[in-house]
Amino acid sequence: MKISSITCTPLAATPPRPVQFSIGTFSTFYAGLVEVRTDDGLIGVGECIVRRAPEVVTTIVDRLLAPQLIGRDPWD
Repeated sequence: MKISSITCTPLAATPPRPVQFSIGTFSTFYAGLVEVRTDDGLIGVGECIVRRAPEVVTTIVDRLLAPQLIGRDPWD
């Protein structure tokens, strides 16, 4: 089994009221949704919370991480 693709989709949601964290108050919730697919048809999904600029996480996954991981065993 080998990793065949990795994609990251930036997400944004506006909750009914601002969310407060230790580093500040945020009116929009941002995350990156990462999907890993294998040549056997398995799909894994994970997310990472980002405070600002989810497109930065997407760029890191798409340009740096995915090229290093595609073709490798997902269990490594």
